[in-house]
Amino acid sequence: MMKKSKILLVTVLVLATMFMFFSIWAMHSRPVSTELVSRIVEGMSKEEVQTILGHPNNINYNENSEQWTYGSGLQWNFYRVTFSKNGKVLFCEMDD
Repeated sequence: MMKKSKILLVTVLVLATMFMFFSIWAMHSRPVSTELVSRIVEGMSKEEVQTILGHPNNINYNENSEQWTYGSGLQWNFYRVTFSKNGKVLFCEMDD
């Protein structure tokens, strides 16, 4: 009987830990609406984009541009905003 109790306790602790990490991840993955993304236009500054969409989930850099990714694991769609070297929006696209 003691062995079953320990297994049950470990199972409950593992599930509770998984739920806690999922909750934290979901809270920090701010959903972005299509309506907000539609306000992003070519030539906007990074500050203007951040005012509309908030802080991106991910930022990728390469030699010619910078890409900000928005969306959450709870959404099917992710949005990418690509900036030129001078920090202006080149284009915004949806990745589904």
